[in-house]
Amino acid sequence: MSLTKVSNETEAEIAQFFQKRVRERIIYELSSKKRAEVFNKLAHTAEDYIDCRLIVEKRPRPFEPTELKKRLGKTVYVMAYNSGSDGDFAELDAVLNELWSCGTPYMLYGNGFLYLETEYDFSVHTTYLLKR
Repeated sequence: MSLTKVSNETEAEIAQFFQKRVRERIIYELSSKKRAEVFNKLAHTAEDYIDCRLIVEKRPRPFEPTELKKRLGKTVYVMAYNSGSDGDFAELDAVLNELWSCGTPYMLYGNGFLYLETEYDFSVHTTYLLKR
């Protein structure tokens, strides 16, 4: 099985965390040159797109790495538009070192959980943990 096929299947799984009315558009944008648009949408209006019924926890600050490791596992699928790890499976610790507090939204997927960190906006920085 090719890595591209795995990535597409994983991103289709991730799309299930979004509201049904936007799911097809999200899948299209994730698999095209419009990938950045998904992150632009999530930056300040994440709850307009994610399926809020799947929220396990919502916080005004990032989760601790040890907490994320317990839920997501050691290896996660990374979705972060301005990252070299975007669209790849990577070690959680390395990903967090690269992405944590970078100011742009990103998503990490592992063990059936989706972790979404939105864009920093002055003192507001909402993070979500979702589970299907």
